[in-house]
Amino acid sequence: MRQFNKLLKDKLKNKDFCKAYDQNCNMCFTVWQIVDNALSKNITNSQLAEIAGVSESEILAFIEGDGCQQKIIEKLCEHFELELQENCPRFKFEKRKVVK
Repeated sequence: MRQFNKLLKDKLKNKDFCKAYDQNCNMCFTVWQIVDNALSKNITNSQLAEIAGVSESEILAFIEGDGCQQKIIEKLCEHFELELQENCPRFKFEKRKVVK
C-alpha cells in the first residue's frame, strides 16, 4: 500500500491526472449513506435536489455514482447529519477542513 500511496502522491502533482481522477470518482460509503437516509425518509430525488441546491439530473447522476460533486456531498451530509469521510477523493484537491 505504501507504494500505491507514493505513486498517487506523485500523480496528484499532475493537474491533468487530478482532473481525470476527480471525474472518475467511484461511489463511496458516504454516497451510500446519503442515499440510504433519503430512501428511509421517503425523500424524493426532486427534494434531494432542492436540499443540495442542484438540478434533479445532477442528483440522479450523483445517486448512480456518475456525478459526485463536492457541494452535493457537503449539503446532504449536513442535512442528514453525516460525517464527511476524511479520505473522500472529492476533497483531495481542495484545501478544506474535513470532519474527523
